[in-house]
Amino acid sequence: MRDINFFEPYVFKQRGIEKKQKIFYGIAIILTMGLVSIPVVNYIRITNMTNDISSIYEILQSPEATLKLERVREKEARVSTLRNQLQLVSSIEQGISSLDIINDLLINEVFGTVPENLFFQSMNASEDNITIQGNAKDKSSIAEFEYNLRLTEAFEDIFIPSINLDEGIYNFTIQFKVKEVR
Repeated sequence: MRDINFFEPYVFKQRGIEKKQKIFYGIAIILTMGLVSIPVVNYIRITNMTNDISSIYEILQSPEATLKLERVREKEARVSTLRNQLQLVSSIEQGISSLDIINDLLINEVFGTVPENLFFQSMNASEDNITIQGNAKDKSSIAEFEYNLRLTEAFEDIFIPSINLDEGIYNFTIQFKVKEVR
C-alpha cells in the first residue's frame, strides 16, 4: 500500500523555489562581478596608458628628440621651398617651350647652311618667322644659301624679296618660316 503524505506538495514547491533562487543568485553574482570587474579593468588600462603617455612625453622632451625634430622641420621647409621652385621652373619651362619655336639648334642649322662668300648684316627672329639681311660677292652664293635652307627641311616659305647690287656687292633680304614640330 501506498502511504499518503499530506506535506508532499509543499516539499516539491520549496525545492523548485530553492533551485530558482540559486539560479537567480548565481546570475546576480555573475552580473555583479562583471559590473565590478569592468571598471577595475578600465582603471588598470587607463593607468597603463597614462604611464605610456608620460614616458613618451619624456622621450619627446629629451634634447636629442628636440634636435631631431628641429632638423626634420628644417628639411620639410627646404622640401616645401624646392617643390615651389620646381613648380615655378616647370611652368616657366612649359611657357618657354610653347613660345620658343626658334632655338639654338635652328639658329646653328641656319649658320651651317651659309656658303663662303655670304655674310649676315642682321637677323631678326619673331615667333616662327626669320628675316636675314646680308651681303654676298655673287648671286650664286645667295642662291646656294636658299638651296641649303630648303635641304634642311626645317624651314618653309623661303622667299628672297630683294637683291640689290651696290658697289660690286650684292645686298639681299631672305625671309622664311620655321616648320612647327608636331
